[in-house]
Amino acid sequence: MVENSALGADGLSRFPFIKEQASGGYLALCLIAVWLSRRHLGRVWRKVTVPLPTALTYQQLDDADEPMRYRTAVLGVIVGVLLIVW
Repeated sequence: MVENSALGADGLSRFPFIKEQASGGYLALCLIAVWLSRRHLGRVWRKVTVPLPTALTYQQLDDADEPMRYRTAVLGVIVGVLLIVW
C-alpha cells in the first residue's frame, strides 16, 4: 500500500492496529457512560456509605423498585473486582 510506504509503516505487521483502536473506542465509550451518569452514581454512593437514617433524609433516592438494593449491588461490584484482580 502506498500510504503505508509514505508513512514509513510498511514494515509494521499489523499497521492500522484495528484491535488497539477498537479497544480504545470501547474504553472511551465506557468513560463517557460513567461521566454522563456521575450524578446518579454519586447519589448511589452516598446512599451506600451514609448511615441509614441520614441517607433517607438527605436524598430521595429509593431502591425499592430496583431488582437489587444499591448496597448489595455495590458490594457485589467490589467483591467481583477484587476476585478479578486476585
